Amino acid sequence: MIKDYTNKDYSKYVESLEKAVNDIEAPIKTKHVRILIIGTFHAQNAEIFWNSACRLSITDNHIVAWKFCYVLHKILREGHPLSLLNSQPHRKDLSQIGTLSMHFPDDYGKIIALYISLLIYKLEFHEINTKFPGHLGLSPEEFVSIGGENVDNNYFNLTIDMFDYIDHILALQEAVFGSLNASNSNSMTSAGQCKLFPLMVCIEDALKLYDYCVKMLLKMHITLTHNVLTGHRARFSKQFGALKRFYERVSNLQYFNDLIIVPSLPDHPPVFTSLTKSPFYISQGKLVTQKPNERKTEPIKVTNLNIDDNRRVKHINNHYEAARFVCKDANDGMVHLSVLDYQYIIQEKEFFRKECERLNYINFRGEINSLVSRNIQETSLLQYKIASLEHLLRNQ
Repeated sequence: MIKDYTNKDYSKYVESLEKAVNDIEAPIKTKHVRILIIGTFHAQNAEIFWNSACRLSITDNHIVAWKFCYVLHKILREGHPLSLLNSQPHRKDLSQIGTLSMHFPDDYGKIIALYISLLIYKLEFHEINTKFPGHLGLSPEEFVSIGGENVDNNYFNLTIDMFDYIDHILALQEAVFGSLNASNSNSMTSAGQCKLFPLMVCIEDALKLYDYCVKMLLKMHITLTHNVLTGHRARFSKQFGALKRFYERVSNLQYFNDLIIVPSLPDHPPVFTSLTKSPFYISQGKLVTQKPNERKTEPIKVTNLNIDDNRRVKHINNHYEAARFVCKDANDGMVHLSVLDYQYIIQEKEFFRKECERLNYINFRGEINSLVSRNIQETSLLQYKIASLEHLLRNQ
């Protein structure tokens, strides 16, 4: 059931999905994806997304299929917590898309099949590891709790799951760059950017997974004999080199440097078997962020306004600071819903936009939009846990 959605709202959602998943070989506009993500929160599930996706002829066009993969990836990461659960029954549909992608042009057929394989594995990963939300973000305390009473065994198996996850990401990025060489396109063409832009989401996933793998391996090497972890070390070392080359390849492209802060790995992997040779590990999981504006955004300062205008500006400033506080703590793994939750931000967003336009504060409006998107993503961590628990209780 799609809650609180009228026929008009649903039609607008379908229209946004069609605009996002079109057959034009160019990157998807962020605003369309944002509408689709926010729509899952309004509907309180991802059924609206899948109902709309059924209207698309995904397997008829390779560009449509490629863009659909990216949109689904974003929904799974940043959509309503139930998006993961709602998408589990659609694995067969995704598998069919991957199979039928073989009739697409060679440069797209392979990367679509690999992207579908990554998305199916992501669903499998979250079905097994239910404590992880779609965006993979956990607080340090939550991550420690995953170990439970049998830390070594749980971490041992979880590390293997994450290695498999990273392998899917590495296979996809390798094929994407290979397809660019085959078609003589590059990151400065719309065709090249169409293939490359989903890799930003893959970088975010890979960085989180790498971070967790290092932490678990460090922990296990303290309590387990090193011979038991020989296979883990070998696999990690191989992936470390591949991830480092991936990040270096991305950092050499101006297209990515204009959009994100590209992460980098040290020259050598951690030496898990020797604490004296292994440098102090600094978490890498927070390095991928949207590029900040060149000019620092300050709270609004205005003069020569009447009393009502001053009250409105003060109102905006107060909520601006509250939103910054929420997002700052959310990035540190803590979500303070009592300060300002995502639903309140969405309701106030339109008011802020109109006031900022009237007062010509365009930069501030952009900051509010960014905060809305970021806060929705971070608060989904808490909602995912609630939704998973309710799902388990219903099926007992």
